[in-house]
Amino acid sequence: MRKVLSFVLVLALVLGSFSMAFAATPANAGLSDIAGITNEEAIQVVNDLGIVTGNPDGTFLPEKAVNRAEFAAMITRALAVPESALAGYTATSFKDTAGYGWAVPYLAFCQSKGIMLGDGNGNAMPGRTINMNEAVTMALRAIGYTANSAQLVGTWPSNYVTVAQNEGLYDNVAKVANVDKANAAQIIYNLLTVQKVAVNSDGETVALWTDKTKEDPATLLNTGLDCNSKDGVMGDDFGDDAVINVAKYVGQYGTAYLNSDKEVVAFKADCTKLVGTYIVQNDGFGKNFNTTDADVDYTNKSTTAGISFFDNGKVDASPATDPGAYEYTLYADVSGKTINKVYSVMYWEVTADDMVSATDLKDITDDQSLLGVDFTLDDDDEIDLTSFELVGVASLDKIAKDNVVYVYANDNEITKIEVGTATVTGVVKDFKAENKKFAIDSTKYRNAKTVINGLENAANITDEEVSDTVKAYLDARGYVYDFDNDTKSSDTVAFVDAKGTTGLDYASRLILNDGSSKVINAKNQDTFNKLTENSLIKYGLNKDGEISTVESYTTAAGAAATTTFSSTTLVKGVTGYESGLVIKSDAVVFTYEGSTWATGDYDVATIDKVETNKALNGPIQVLLDDKDKVIAIIMSDKDCKGGTSDTYAVINDLYNTTDADGDKVQRIEGFGNGAKVDLLTDTTGVVTGYNGVSYNTTGSSFAVELFKLKLDSDGVVTSATEITGSDRVDGFVAKSADGRNSVTAGDDEMFALAKNVVVYEVNSDSDYKLYSGDIKKGDTVVLYETDDDNDGYDIVVINRLERL
Repeated sequence: MRKVLSFVLVLALVLGSFSMAFAATPANAGLSDIAGITNEEAIQVVNDLGIVTGNPDGTFLPEKAVNRAEFAAMITRALAVPESALAGYTATSFKDTAGYGWAVPYLAFCQSKGIMLGDGNGNAMPGRTINMNEAVTMALRAIGYTANSAQLVGTWPSNYVTVAQNEGLYDNVAKVANVDKANAAQIIYNLLTVQKVAVNSDGETVALWTDKTKEDPATLLNTGLDCNSKDGVMGDDFGDDAVINVAKYVGQYGTAYLNSDKEVVAFKADCTKLVGTYIVQNDGFGKNFNTTDADVDYTNKSTTAGISFFDNGKVDASPATDPGAYEYTLYADVSGKTINKVYSVMYWEVTADDMVSATDLKDITDDQSLLGVDFTLDDDDEIDLTSFELVGVASLDKIAKDNVVYVYANDNEITKIEVGTATVTGVVKDFKAENKKFAIDSTKYRNAKTVINGLENAANITDEEVSDTVKAYLDARGYVYDFDNDTKSSDTVAFVDAKGTTGLDYASRLILNDGSSKVINAKNQDTFNKLTENSLIKYGLNKDGEISTVESYTTAAGAAATTTFSSTTLVKGVTGYESGLVIKSDAVVFTYEGSTWATGDYDVATIDKVETNKALNGPIQVLLDDKDKVIAIIMSDKDCKGGTSDTYAVINDLYNTTDADGDKVQRIEGFGNGAKVDLLTDTTGVVTGYNGVSYNTTGSSFAVELFKLKLDSDGVVTSATEITGSDRVDGFVAKSADGRNSVTAGDDEMFALAKNVVVYEVNSDSDYKLYSGDIKKGDTVVLYETDDDNDGYDIVVINRLERL
C-alpha cells in the first residue's frame, strides 16, 4: 500500500528565472478553484513545492490542458534542479522550439537525461498536449527507469504503463487520454515517494538507497528535496509534529519524511491493514485473527511486545482488549495468511451515529460540531482540517442529507468521520442467521450494527424482511445502517398517543392526519424504539400496513406564553428556534383539549384555522422537515378556530355495510347536530358500546346514548366516543320547565339550557326524532354539555311516553 504527501509541504525550492507559460502563485497561497475535487490534496502539495503552479488571480485551472513543454518544466522542478545547473542548458537539438524560449532549459535538461526523446525526427512537439502514456513514461525515466531496464517488459507504452501501475502512479488519476493540470499534479504527487532506481548496461535495475545499510529508500523527497526519513508507527513514534494531515495514517507503520524542524511532511506506509476480530485461544489475547469482510483466518506469530495501541485515533496504554467482543484494526507485516509482526492495534468505537439531517449539517459551520461532537479548532478558532480523518467524501461540504455518518472522538474532539453515501434497493433474500449475512437481490450484505463498535441508531435487517423490497442506506464500509421497507412507503405525519397498546406486538396508538385514532404495529423492535410517546412523527407503512420508517426530523417544544403566529410564521418561543420559523402551507395541525398535548381528546385542523398575532393558551410542539420548516403542529384547541367536523349524534340504527371501494365499514343512521344523518365509517369497529334506547313501561326512567363523531373532509366517520361523566346529567323527571330555557329537577336543582339547544325525543319504537316543541313538566330528560362555553346544556333527550 502506497501513501504519499498530504496538504502542505513547507519546503524551499530554487526555481529558474525563465519566463513561464503560466505564472506561479506565491508560496502557500490558497487556490480558489480546487476545493472538493479528487486531486485537491495533490494539487496543493505540488503547488506549494512550486512544481505545478497556479495563476496570479489565485486560480489553478485544474482542467486546463498541459502541453509537453509544460510537463518537462514540471518534471525538472520535481527533480529540484538548481538554477546554477539549469543555466548551462541554453540550447537543445530539438528543431521546433520557436515560440518556446522559456522552455528551452527544461527541454534541454530532459533531453540530456533521457527523460524526453521527442519524435525521433528531432522534434520535441512542445505545444502538443501531453498524453497519459507520455506523462508516466517521463515520470519513470526521471527516477531512473531507462529504456534498457529489464523491468520494462514488452514494447512502449505497455512496458512503462505496467511499471507505473505497480508503483501507484495512476492512483486518483482520471482515465483519460490527455493530461490536464489536475492529473499532471497527481502523477507527480504520486511519484514523490517512489524509490529511485539505477539501470546498468546489462539492464539490471537496482533500487537506490540513501545509506549503505539500505534502511532509507532514495526518493525525490529525501534526495533532491532534502528531507530526512525515519521508520515507525504514525501517531506514536512521530507524535503530532507534522505540517500535513497525518490523521489518516495514524497507526500505520512506514517511512516518514521530516523537514529540518523534524516535522512530518510526507509518509509512505509499509504495512498491511487487517480489520476483524481476534480468535481466542488458550494462550490469551491476540493469537489468531479473522477478517470481517473477507472472513479469512490469519495465524498470528507476533507477540504483544512493541505493539502500539490506539483508542479512537489516540495512543492508549490500556485499550479495550476483549477478544471476539470487538472489531479491531491491525497494521502488520503479513505474508500470505500469516501475521509476522503486529505494529499497532487500533480500537475504534463510534461516538455518535445517524443519517444526518440538514440541521446536523448546518451545525458544522454554525457550531463547529457534528452530531453533537466538537471539532478541534485551530489558532483562528476555525475547524482544524488536519486534526481528523475524513472517509467517504472529499470534504465536509460534500456530506449530504441522509448520508450515514459515524463520528469518532477522543477527549471529546473528533478524530475520524466516516460517511456512507450509497443506497441500494432490492428484494431481501438468503438471510443466514448464524452470521447475520443476507442478500439484497444478488449482492451480499451485513448489518452495520453487528460489526461496528458502539452504534446506537442503526437498524438491523432481519429474517422478517425476507421477500420484502427495501431501500438500504449503506455506511462507508458498505454495511447496511438503516432501511426503508417497501419503497412505496408514505410520508405521513401523526401524533403518537400511546405506545405498547395491548393486542399487537410493537403496537402504538396514533392520531392520524385525518383526525382518526388508530392502533398500528411497528415492523420490528428497532422501528418501535424510534416512536416516542406524546410526540409528532413522520412515518411510512410497508405493504403489510406496519410502520416501517420513522423520520428523525427535529421536534421542538415551545412555551405557550411566548409563542405567537403571524400568518404562516411561528414568531418566537419554540425552544432552539426563537424566531422566524416558517410553517408550510400544507402543515397538519393537531389540537388537544386540556392543559397539554398529553391530556388526549385530539382533533385535526388546517393552518388557516390557527389564531394569529396573540399569545397561545397552551404549549405547542412542532415537527420540522429537513429544511427546518414546520410540517406539523400540535396545539391547544383554544388556539384553533376549528378542526375536523364534530357531530354529536343519537343513533337509530348501526350495521355493517360496504363503501364505494367495497371495503367493510359501518353505517350510522340517526340524527346529528339537529339534522338527520346517514353516515359511513372508514372501517369496522369505529362505533363501539352502542346499545340503543331502553326504558321502563311507565317512562319514568330510560337509557339513551349520545356519540361524538369525528368526520374527515369527505364526511366519513373516523372515530366515535360516547359522551358520559360530568358532560352528561342522567335522566330525571322534570319538576318544572321554562320552555327551552331551563328545566328543574325534583330536588329543585335548575339546569340552564343553551340558546341553541337541540332536543331529541324518543318515540314508542325506541327511535330518536327531532323535537321542535318546548320541554314541559313531567318530561323525562337527559342533558348533555358538548362545549365549554358555560351557556347551558347543549343537547336534551326527552321521553314523553307518559303523556301519550
